[in-house]
Amino acid sequence: MGFEPTRAQKEAIITTDQSIILNAGAGSGKTRVLVERYLYLISQRLAKVDEILAITFTNKAAGEMKERIVKEVFNRALNAQSPKDKEFWRNVKEDLNQAWISTFHGFCAQILRENPIQAGVDPFFQILDEFQSDELLDETIEEIFLEGLERDCPHLVTLVREFGIYAINGLLKNAYINSRRSQLTLDDISAMTLNKLSASAEKLEELKCEIFELVEDLLKINQTQKLSSATKAKLDELKRVWPELVPKIQKLKSLADPERKVFLKLNEILKGKVAKVITEHKNRIKSIEEEFNLYLADLKAKKLIQPLVEILKLIDEKYSEKKENLNGLDFFDLQKLTIDVLKNNRDLCKQLQNKYKFIMVDEFQDTNLIQEQLIRLLIGGSVDAAIEGNKLFIVGDPKQSIYRFRGADVTVFKKLSTEISQVGRKIFLDKNFRSRKKIIDFVNHFFAKIFGTSDNPYDMEYKPSSAFRVCDQSDFCVEFMILDKEELKEEEINIREEEADQLAQRIQEMVQQKEKLVYEMGPDGVEEARSVRYGDICLLFQALTDVQVYEEAFQRYRIPYTVVNGRGFFERQEIRDLINLLKVVDNQYREIEWVGILRSPFLGLSDEDLFWLSDKGVEISKVIEKAEEIKGLSQVSVERIKKFLQVLKEARQKRERVEISALITELLEETGYLQLMMAHPQAELIRANLDKFISMARQYEHNLLSSLAGFIKYIERLEEKEAREGMAQISGQNDTVKLMTIHQSKGLEFPVVILPDAQRQLINATNFPAVFFDAKLGLGLRVKDPLNGNRISTSIHADIWEEEKRREIAEKKRLFYVAVTRARDYLLISGSVGKVKEKEIDEGNNWFDWLGHVFQFANSNGLSKTLRYGPDGSHLIRIRHRQTKDVSKELINPSHKKVIDLEKWREVYKDFLRISVVEPREKKGYYTFSVTALMAYEKCPRWYYHRYLQRMPSNIKNPLQSLRLKEPAEWGTLIHFLCERIKNIEQLPDLLKSGIRQLGFTKFSTPIDFDHLVKEVKPYIERFLAREIEIKNEIDFNYDSDYREYSFNLVLANSLIRGTIDRMLLTHEQALVIDYKTNQISAVDLEEIGQNYRLQMEIYALAVHRLAEIDHVKCKLYFLIPDLFWEIEFGPQEFKKIQRKITNLTNAIIKAIQNGVIEGMINQFPCAFKPDKCPYYHICSYNSLCNKLMDNEIERI
Repeated sequence: MGFEPTRAQKEAIITTDQSIILNAGAGSGKTRVLVERYLYLISQRLAKVDEILAITFTNKAAGEMKERIVKEVFNRALNAQSPKDKEFWRNVKEDLNQAWISTFHGFCAQILRENPIQAGVDPFFQILDEFQSDELLDETIEEIFLEGLERDCPHLVTLVREFGIYAINGLLKNAYINSRRSQLTLDDISAMTLNKLSASAEKLEELKCEIFELVEDLLKINQTQKLSSATKAKLDELKRVWPELVPKIQKLKSLADPERKVFLKLNEILKGKVAKVITEHKNRIKSIEEEFNLYLADLKAKKLIQPLVEILKLIDEKYSEKKENLNGLDFFDLQKLTIDVLKNNRDLCKQLQNKYKFIMVDEFQDTNLIQEQLIRLLIGGSVDAAIEGNKLFIVGDPKQSIYRFRGADVTVFKKLSTEISQVGRKIFLDKNFRSRKKIIDFVNHFFAKIFGTSDNPYDMEYKPSSAFRVCDQSDFCVEFMILDKEELKEEEINIREEEADQLAQRIQEMVQQKEKLVYEMGPDGVEEARSVRYGDICLLFQALTDVQVYEEAFQRYRIPYTVVNGRGFFERQEIRDLINLLKVVDNQYREIEWVGILRSPFLGLSDEDLFWLSDKGVEISKVIEKAEEIKGLSQVSVERIKKFLQVLKEARQKRERVEISALITELLEETGYLQLMMAHPQAELIRANLDKFISMARQYEHNLLSSLAGFIKYIERLEEKEAREGMAQISGQNDTVKLMTIHQSKGLEFPVVILPDAQRQLINATNFPAVFFDAKLGLGLRVKDPLNGNRISTSIHADIWEEEKRREIAEKKRLFYVAVTRARDYLLISGSVGKVKEKEIDEGNNWFDWLGHVFQFANSNGLSKTLRYGPDGSHLIRIRHRQTKDVSKELINPSHKKVIDLEKWREVYKDFLRISVVEPREKKGYYTFSVTALMAYEKCPRWYYHRYLQRMPSNIKNPLQSLRLKEPAEWGTLIHFLCERIKNIEQLPDLLKSGIRQLGFTKFSTPIDFDHLVKEVKPYIERFLAREIEIKNEIDFNYDSDYREYSFNLVLANSLIRGTIDRMLLTHEQALVIDYKTNQISAVDLEEIGQNYRLQMEIYALAVHRLAEIDHVKCKLYFLIPDLFWEIEFGPQEFKKIQRKITNLTNAIIKAIQNGVIEGMINQFPCAFKPDKCPYYHICSYNSLCNKLMDNEIERI
C-alpha cells in the first residue's frame, strides 16, 4: 500500500515557491514528509542531490533518513515504467553517496575540512564528542585548581574562600560553558555585569530614604489617627527606639555591618496583627530588608567579578591549549569556526548560498542562537539576514523542545516561525497516526489548559490533534494510579517504594490477567485487540535517580525488565568487582577495593576468614601476603589467596605492556571469575556486561592514551558524571519491560506507557548554582553572609533565578507532553497526591498538581474508580487506588503446581560468595533484618551485637560448647545440604561427594572414611525420603502448590525483614510451612527446642499470611536427626499480635543503634546471661557476670 499523504502533508511536500515552517505534532509523520519532499524536489528536477542540504540533530537520525531515501529511490528505479525514468533514478541512487544529509556538527566539520586555510585548522582534526570535551574541560579546571592553590593564586584563593573548596570547580565549569554559548567575550561579560552592579550603591541610598519616610509616616499616623491599643503600643515602641536606629541605617554599607540587625528590630516591633492602615507600611519595610540584602550582596559581588573572570580566562586559555595539543575541536568550536569562516569569507559564503537551492532542517525546536546564525548565513549571507525566498524548509514542534540543558533555545523556533509565516507559509500537521483516539482526546483536553495559559514568554500555544486510528472498543485508554501521601506518611511507608511496588503489581496483573490493551493491524486491515505482554510496556522517568527502587520491585515480582542507558551498568556487582580488581592491579595499597575483592568471587573468603585477616591490626594489602602465617585461615582459603596473588603479580608486570582490554580478558580467565558466574541465574547478562566493559576499554584505547591508571580515572569520571550507560543487551530481551528517561524516548513509541513518580518536584531551588551566567542579565552570584554564613543572592542572581523558573516550568510542560505522546494504546500515570491547594498552573509543584487542576481533584479522597471529563462527561479515566497488599508481596500463582528453587545457583556459587550484612542495614527508608538476626536479638541482645554489628564469626571455639558436642559442627550442615537436593537413595554417594567438595570439608577424604560416612548418613536420609513421600501424598490431596527455598520480604513500619522458607505448601485457604532443622535433640527436649524457634515460625506465618493472603497457617519444624516434627498453628486472630511483637522487636534494635551512636553501642545491647547458648562468651568483656551460671551449667552436664 503506497503512501497517501493528508492534505497538510501534501501541501508541505509540494510547496516549493515559498519558505515553509512545518509545525509537526507528535506522531504526525514528519519524517515521512521530509523524505517525500526530498524525493519530490529531485523528481521534479528542482534540485540535484548535492544541491539539497538536509540537517538533522543526531547521526542516527541522519543515517535513518538517508537509508529511507536510498530505499525509496531503489524502489522507484525498480518500478519505473520507462527506460529514461529507470536511468534517472539509478543515477540519483549513485549520487546519494554525495548527499548532504548530516547533523549541524557534521556539516560544519565538512566545511572546515574543505576550507582549512580560511578556518585556520588542520584538515585532519578530530572531533571531540560531548563526553571527551567534558572530560578535557574537567581535567583543565582541576589542573588550574591544584596549581593555583599550590602557588597561592590570589584570584583562586578569593573564590575558594567565598564559594568553598568542594563547590568551586563545578561553579567555574557551569559559568564557562554558559559564557561560551552566549558568544560574548569574557571582557564583555565582566563589563556588562559590573555595569549592572554599579547602580547598587545608589539604590541602597534610595532605600534608606524610603524607609525613613515610611517610619516618619507611621509616627504621624500614631499621632493623628485613632488606633487599637495593640497597634498604638507597637508604634509607641517604634517612636522610642527610632532615634537609635537612624544612625545605624545611615551607616549601613556592607553585608558585614552588624547594623543590619536594625531590620530585625523593626520587624520585631511591627510583627503580629496591626491596624489595617499601617499593614502596607509594615509589609513594605519587610520587603525593603530583602532588597537591602540584595544590593549589599551586589557590593560584595563587585569585588569577586574580576577574580572570577580572570580564572575563566585561564580556563579558556588552558582548555584551548589542550584541544590544540590533541588536534581536536569540540561541538561549539565546529559551529563557531564555521560561522567565523563564512562571515570573513564572503566569496565562500556566496558559493554555499548558490550551491544549496533548498535547505531542510529537522527538529528545529532544539536549535540554539549559533545554529540560527548559521542558517541565516546560508540563506542571506549574514548572521542577522532576513528569511526570504523559497529556500528554507524548517520542521519542528515547539511543544517537544526538551533539550535546554544542552543549550537548546525554543525561542529561536518561535522567532523564525513568526518571521517565516509573514513571508512564507506556516503549515500544521495535526493528524496523529500513533495514538488511539481516546488518548488524543485526553492530550487535547489536558494540554489545552496547560500550554499558553500564562504570560510566560517560553510557553507554547497548543493546537489540538486529531486521530487517524479508529480502534476504540474499550472504555479506558488512560489510567491514574493515585496513592494517598498522607496515608503513607501515617503508616511510615516510603512513598516511592510503595509506588514502585504498586506499579509492579499492576504490570503483573496486566500480563497475567491478559488484559487486552494493545491493538495490532489484522490481515483484513482492521486493528484487533490482543493481550498485553511485558515487551509492550515502557516506564518513562523524568530522571533515573531512583530507578533502582523500581528495579527491586520488579525483581520481587519476577518481572523481566531492561534499563535503557541508565546508571545500572556501573552499579552491577560484576562491574564493581572488575573495577575493584583493576584498581588493585594498578595500586596494591587500595584498602577499600581490597575489601571488595576479598568478598567477591575473585577470592570469596568466608566471614571467618575475613575476621582473622582483619584481626591483625595492619593493612589488608600487607597481611594478605602472609596468609600462610595466619593460623585461623583454612587451607582452602590460603591456597585460593596464593593463586590469586600470583595472578595479581603477573597482571602488574604486564599492565604497561599489554592493552587494557587484553589485560581484563586475561584476568577474568585466570581468576576463574567467568566460570563461576556461569552458575548465576543472570549468567547471560553478566557475560554481556563484562563484554561491554571490555568494549569500553577498547574504545578508550582507540580514542585516548591507553594507560591502566588513565582508564581507571576515565571510569571514575564516568561514574561521577552518572554517565548513562545501560545494561548490555542480550538476546531474548524483547519481551521485557523497558525503563528509560523521557529524553531517551524522544522519537519512539510504545504500546503501553507508564509515567511513574508524577509527584516529583518540578523545580528544586537548592540545585541552582551559586554562580550562574545569563547572556541577557550577566553573572549572578550568591555570596556568603559574613554574619551567619548563609548565602544571599545578588540582584542579578535573583533576576536570573526568576527567569530560570519561567524557563524550567515551560520545559517541564513540554517534557510531560513528550512523555504522554509516546503512548500508542494505553497510558498510565502514577504517583502520590497530598493536600493540594488551589493554584495557578505555573504555580504547581508537580505533574499531579497540574492533573488535579485540570481534572478538578485536590487529593485521592472521594475519587471513585472512574473519572469523567469533557463537555458532556463522556470521556473516562480509570482511577486505581493503592491496593492493600503488603509492599513486599511477591505474587504467587496457585495454578503453577510445581516446585521452584530460586536459589539453585548457590549450589555452585555459595562457597565463593559469602557476604555478611551488617544488621540492620538502612536502605531506601527501611532498616533491613534477617530472620536469624531477630532470633539472635530475642535470645540475647549482646549476642546480636557481636554477630550482626561487629560481624564476628559465630563458630569461634567455646569451652562450654566443646563439652556438649558429640559430633562435628559440620554434620548438620552436610545433612541439610543432602536433604535439599536428594530425590532417591541411589543419589547419596554422588551428592555426598559433591557436598564435601562444595562445603570445603576435607576430613572424609579417604575411601574408608567415605564408606563409613555413607553408612552413618544413610538411615537419616532414608527416613527423610520416607517423610517426603508422606508430604507428597499430603500435597496431592490437600494442597495446590509446592514451593521450595521461597525467599520473601516482609515490611513492617520502617523495617524490612528478609528470609527464606525451606518448603511452603499452599491452597486458597490454608498454608503449610516446613522448616528443616539439623539439631541433635531427643524427644524429651522437642517442646523446649521447638519453642526456641517460635519467633522464626511467627515471622514465616505472618509473611505467608501477608504474601498469599491466607488466614490459616500451620508451621512444622522437622528435626532430621531424631526424625521428629514440632508443630504450631496460627489463625486470623493472632497475626495482629505477631505483627505488634515483631515491630516492637525491630523498633527496639533501631532505637538501640540510634542511641548507641551517642552513648556507646555495646551498652545498648545487654547480655541475657545464657552462657551455654552464647558463642561469644569467652570474648565478651562482661563474661564474669556469667561465671556462676556457667559453673552451674557445667555441673548439670
